[in-house]
Amino acid sequence: MSPAPAAAGAAQALLDLAREELALLGADRWEELAHLADRRAALLAALPAVLSAADQALLRSALETQRAAADALARARDDAAGALAGTDRVRAGAAAYAAAAQTSSRA
Repeated sequence: MSPAPAAAGAAQALLDLAREELALLGADRWEELAHLADRRAALLAALPAVLSAADQALLRSALETQRAAADALARARDDAAGALAGTDRVRAGAAAYAAAAQTSSRA
């Protein structure tokens, strides 16, 4: 029995989706990433219960690409956290200068 038409290309579509996600990350197009989750869920649901060897190979490639995307997201998160921490240090420094200026203007 052959797989249903929707299932036939699901593994390739998952690989294409993982590549799309990685490309979006590389282009800093963050707002478009959220829309991929629903597409991924639908494709996963369309996978047949028994996978052909070709589909298994495609899914291994999709997994490797997805891991690269997850690593890119983690790096971006860490970069953003570092930038926010730097902002907090600047804000604290500015507050100290402001407090010192107020104290010296009262004297």
